[in-house]
Amino acid sequence: MKQKLLLIIPLLLLLFKACKPDEKCVDGNSYKYIDEYDYSKIPYKDNSVLTFIDKKTKDTLIFTSQGFQYGFGKYVAQGECPQTTNLEYRSLTFINNKNKDELFLENKYVSLTSSRIGISYKNFSKNFYASEIRKPFTLDSLIIQGVKYIDVEYLKDALPNTPFLSIYYNLNYGILKLETNAGDTLELIKLEL
Repeated sequence: MKQKLLLIIPLLLLLFKACKPDEKCVDGNSYKYIDEYDYSKIPYKDNSVLTFIDKKTKDTLIFTSQGFQYGFGKYVAQGECPQTTNLEYRSLTFINNKNKDELFLENKYVSLTSSRIGISYKNFSKNFYASEIRKPFTLDSLIIQGVKYIDVEYLKDALPNTPFLSIYYNLNYGILKLETNAGDTLELIKLEL
């Protein structure tokens, strides 16, 4: 009887230990905020005004900022201990007061380690990752409407048979030029921060 008891006690201890919830899994949310470096990639303010010239129609288009919107998207890491991380995003919509076209910019995390800037105009959009900035598509300079800009990023979506948006972008001035395969070309005339 003593031998059976000695055998049962360790089995009971093992059973109670095995049935406890995993102590290393903790319920809870964490937050990942856009850092200052990524914030600086969108130079606009809540009340910024962008003035472009439409190269096709020669119209002057004034886009007025509607103010930044902020929020969080959820990222759930699967595995032994699923964890939810709330990833910050911010977006800014500019509206052309003449024809109500929207120019939309978004800065957000799409995973725990990767942030993205998205730019949309009409039915065209381009997303680029923060890691794409300062890659081989940087032009030393570009003259737009008689103004010379230094360190201009050239970003282009060129998938076959799809609409694309080419963007000339500068970290100090933002969007300098937009081109679509539909023949739209907008060039920056003036930026009011």
